[in-house]
Amino acid sequence: MASTYYGSKGNSVIEVQKQLNKLGANLKVDGIWGKNTEAAYNTYKSSLGNSNSGTTVNMMGYTPLTDAQIQQTAKQKADTKYDWQISQASQKADYNKYLLEQKKEALSPTYDAKEKALQAAYAKTKQKLAEDTLSRGMARSSYASDVQNEANSEQDSEITALKAELSSNIKNIDDQIGEIQLKLLQSNEELSQKKQAAMLDTIADLQAERQKTLIKVLEYNNSLALKLAKLK
Repeated sequence: MASTYYGSKGNSVIEVQKQLNKLGANLKVDGIWGKNTEAAYNTYKSSLGNSNSGTTVNMMGYTPLTDAQIQQTAKQKADTKYDWQISQASQKADYNKYLLEQKKEALSPTYDAKEKALQAAYAKTKQKLAEDTLSRGMARSSYASDVQNEANSEQDSEITALKAELSSNIKNIDDQIGEIQLKLLQSNEELSQKKQAAMLDTIADLQAERQKTLIKVLEYNNSLALKLAKLK
């Protein structure tokens, strides 16, 4: 039995023929509901819609993203962009800290060698002073004792200065390491905030796009349903 649309003509038929072609029919879009259009309609009407049923069936398929899918999509996009930046910043900070730690570890041996060289130099100086006072027959004099004490005092002062310099250099390196750690924390906090903001922006964009598409699909399908109804 032919449908109530059979024999219809006009722009409404053209719209239906276009929709049938999108669904897989191979109709000539001429605005005439003939046997070919009728056959195609009977084949695809479950997808196109049947106004005789009194209900409107979607003629343009659209499955909107759920809120969970939107959030997951936004999270993946933000993760891809910002997790790499956070990782790179951490790796750079770790490498710089490693270089400073290596530098700090090398300080003690260096200053130990300096102290030993200083002690050896003063040992020679004190030996020379002792030989000098001995050659002058003053080995047991207060003068000999004074020059030795003076040499010892100078040695102690230089070693104390050397150790203070070592402590200062170690503190300077520790301060640099602390500054790197602080900058990394600040950088991670800033990137985390940007990541959260980007994710919220993406969620808002996807929700707006979903709403816009839903409205377009609804308007289009309702318009086509009205055109089908006019063919009755």
